[in-house]
Amino acid sequence: MKTVRRLILPFALLLILAVSSVVHSQNPVSPGYFSGDEALARIAEHLEFGPRITGSAESIHAGDAILEYLENLGWETTEDWHTLEFEDVPLLVPARNLVASYGSGPTVIIGGHYDTRVYTDQDPDPERRKERATGANDGGSTVGVLMEMARVISENYLPNNEIRLIFFDAEDNPNIPPWRISMGADLYADNLNLEEENIRYGIIVDMVGDQNQIVPIEGYSLNAAPELTKAIWTLADELGYDEQFNPDGNTDFVARYSITDDHLPFIRVGIPAVLLIDFDYPYWHTTQDTIDKLSAESLERVGRLIEAFLEKDGAITRK
Repeated sequence: MKTVRRLILPFALLLILAVSSVVHSQNPVSPGYFSGDEALARIAEHLEFGPRITGSAESIHAGDAILEYLENLGWETTEDWHTLEFEDVPLLVPARNLVASYGSGPTVIIGGHYDTRVYTDQDPDPERRKERATGANDGGSTVGVLMEMARVISENYLPNNEIRLIFFDAEDNPNIPPWRISMGADLYADNLNLEEENIRYGIIVDMVGDQNQIVPIEGYSLNAAPELTKAIWTLADELGYDEQFNPDGNTDFVARYSITDDHLPFIRVGIPAVLLIDFDYPYWHTTQDTIDKLSAESLERVGRLIEAFLEKDGAITRK
């Protein structure tokens, strides 16, 4: 799924000036509405469909449930279908990104993947490495955060921008030939018409439900969108989340690592994007990535941070 890199994308430096309009508001931070318990409940419902392997019946049913939930909240939904093709392999796989919009105007993207890995190749037991992944944190936590964010915004806020939630398919199978990472996000970003769409920035969420939560600054985010990244981590400190978001006592905004994930397709096409990820997760790509490893408090920190950031940025206003 995620590939750790120490090298920084050379083209990312071109985006530094692109985020100059992001987050100049000095609005104070107010108590939020995001509920970690509600996010955890949405994850539990999502996991009931079983492993959500791209192109599977389980993935289709889980995606349908996400769309129905969002539509009932008043979000406008669309299905972004693609057929995945693979080099030198006669394999065609249907993939579906789920897109939900609320409001109008310049767009802010909040996204992450909902699919699961085809098998748990990192399991400590070699006999279990061909089992399907439950994906409670790796995929499930994103779904919980985005679905609860949808409820919070529709019930409590007026949008000043278009808030676009994107649940990406086909993210989670790199290093399993013939798959590549972020296939769904790649296709979505490649098909954007940036001459007609004004996308301000994107925030990508992945693996954020760990009970021992650590979400440090990510390298590609910092280099491609420094102002956006610094604003988010500064706000985390204001909210009292410094132990989780700044565990190194990092006052100079230095990245701990660089992760290949669904934010890179947006950076590649010129959209400032930031990744929130807890990569220090011992159950990554194992059979042990189950819901008992997750924490409502961890989910709430991430959701509350995004909610507060959108409000402080002016993308949403309280009713």
